[in-house]
Amino acid sequence: MTPRASSELFALDIHGGAAERQFRARRPHVEKMPWGTLNRARLSDDERVAAQRGWMDLAVQEYAAAASQANVLRLIVRARAPIDLSAMLTSFPLDELAHTEICTRMAEELGGAAPVVYPTANVFPSPAGENGSPLADAACAIAWEFCVGETLSHGLLAFHHRNARHPLLKAVWGRLVKDEASHARFGWLFLEWAGPLLTLAERRGVATTIDRAIAHVDDLDAKVESLPAEAFVDVGVFGACGKKAYLAESRAVLERHVVKRLRAFIKG
Repeated sequence: MTPRASSELFALDIHGGAAERQFRARRPHVEKMPWGTLNRARLSDDERVAAQRGWMDLAVQEYAAAASQANVLRLIVRARAPIDLSAMLTSFPLDELAHTEICTRMAEELGGAAPVVYPTANVFPSPAGENGSPLADAACAIAWEFCVGETLSHGLLAFHHRNARHPLLKAVWGRLVKDEASHARFGWLFLEWAGPLLTLAERRGVATTIDRAIAHVDDLDAKVESLPAEAFVDVGVFGACGKKAYLAESRAVLERHVVKRLRAFIKG
């Protein structure tokens, strides 16, 4: 067996033909955005390169989310979750693939999709082993992926959308925030259904997962703290409100929309 590569070059393509027509029919909004309208000349080279890199890094994250959410779908079907809850999740990987294209095209607007080498095991980890009941495994995965990750993402995307001025940025952030709202809502709907069915020990397991997910957010904020000033430009993924405002919004969203709700879930 060939050993799994420790890193890979992120590169995507469109196959075209019938496959692309179906993709476009299901997510037509991507083609309708005002592409080709950004004025790159007003940016310094450092700002442009930082924005390019930021959008490509986000493209990798969105692509990875498609893989992880597909794994979660397997878990909730195995847990015999209500059919409508399971069906709600089926469209999310498609959303993430569309987001991947949007982010890549934003990098192209800024002069080209810069190559990104990413650690394979971190971005596309093997599905976690099933250590508890199917329901507990699904609840832990959803707490991490949706109740923390997608809820925080939705709050930050809404922050960018409120502060965007350029029509293309307004369209991009608007599309992403609309999709992430549904993703975040799904997580809380699932925990609302699953909560009474979990044992006390299983709820504690979910709490441990939540703590780990929040610690991961702390690590991500520390990385943002280390970024140079040119990363905070209006056409970049961190917006033009500045580092301090971005980090303050991240902490506020985490506290208001994640921590308080998860504490209530743990208490039952």
